[in-house]
Amino acid sequence: MGQAAHLEHYLLLQDHCEVVACSDLDLTRAELVAQRNGIPRAFSNFEQMLSEIDCDGIVASQGFQRHHEWVRDLLPYNKPIFIEKPLAASIPAGEQLLDDIRQAGAQVFIGYHKRSDPASVYAKSLLRTWQDSGEKGTLHHIRVSMPPGDWTQGPYRFRRNIPSQTELSFPEISQPDQIHGETYKRQFLEFVNYYIHQVNLIRFLSGQDYQVTYASRNQRLLIAELEDGSSVCLEMATHSSPIDWQESAECFFDHAWLRLRLPSPMIQLQAGTVETCDLNHQRQDITLSSFPPESAMLCQARNFLNFIRGDYQDNCSVEDAYKDLKVAEQYLAALGVEPGL
Repeated sequence: MGQAAHLEHYLLLQDHCEVVACSDLDLTRAELVAQRNGIPRAFSNFEQMLSEIDCDGIVASQGFQRHHEWVRDLLPYNKPIFIEKPLAASIPAGEQLLDDIRQAGAQVFIGYHKRSDPASVYAKSLLRTWQDSGEKGTLHHIRVSMPPGDWTQGPYRFRRNIPSQTELSFPEISQPDQIHGETYKRQFLEFVNYYIHQVNLIRFLSGQDYQVTYASRNQRLLIAELEDGSSVCLEMATHSSPIDWQESAECFFDHAWLRLRLPSPMIQLQAGTVETCDLNHQRQDITLSSFPPESAMLCQARNFLNFIRGDYQDNCSVEDAYKDLKVAEQYLAALGVEPGL
């Protein structure tokens, strides 16, 4: 993912940045990546890299299960840091990392790339206009659906050969002291791995925090309530679509609705679309808005560069990322899955 989802997009933005070094525990792999992509230096550990290389920002794309171990090791370098979503793999780990980041006063950009899709940006702006003006009435309901599908959407499989295999054995992942049993841990990780993007997207679109009130026993439906009392439903794995990607978010007002459709995470040269319907007594005016052929991942890379410069503030805060973990906790509680199981 570090190469396919992130590195290649910074390479596409060479008019705006330079990739000056890469690091991997497998030095052979790091050197191969550097050679294939014209990166001047390769290292087997980030400590040596950051002691020898002058850089403006760090893209630290690693599994979120390790965030609490090594993100804090990056904080003393006082550089803007990009990390994957979610913030951490558990509530205790998230609390610890949130505290570390706050104490360091660090700038951390969390990889919720759906926020950077041009369609998502437009949808949020339009929803704020409707909410602030009241012209479409009151927001009543948000429906988000994310059935399993082809998350690579073809082109990812046919990209140039990406060095990925290594014979190295990596250190075991340790977690902060906690009482979570294996069943709880497994279901928590499954939920955040599959649905934390949608958990975050609900807050992004609504501009509000929310509380989970119900979870269906078949684990296909989450119901929540926004701060203003509006209802939210997250539909999970209601069906499977192996040949495409069918993610959507719909927001319903008295006199209008908005439907955001998002493409697969790894697709290239494609943004989402926004469909709106203006409801009145005479007719229904439906408008479809499409956007230039740029992927959310490319836009996210550009946004991180602007974040480094201090020109972008619409990234997910670490506080909101921690709230996403709390939503996962509330979901398991609504399912009746106790931490000690």
